[in-house]
Amino acid sequence: MMVPDYALIGEIRLYSFGFEASRRLAIKLVKCLSLSSELLSPQFHYDFGMRTVTSILLASRNNRNDMTDQTEDIMCMKAL
Repeated sequence: MMVPDYALIGEIRLYSFGFEASRRLAIKLVKCLSLSSELLSPQFHYDFGMRTVTSILLASRNNRNDMTDQTEDIMCMKAL
């Protein structure tokens, strides 16, 4: 069974949204989600999969459209 590369998927989606530092931001996003999944209890209502990555990326896109005066790091961290 193959595991999808969330960082690569996030990087491509962020590039398509117009982010310039998408590789660095995607790696931070995946690292944050993996740490959260390790530190939180293993209950079924915690979801740190592709659905969560997609939701965070879409929120980052919305932040990029709304907050033009902020840096890209702040836009992605607010989405998290």
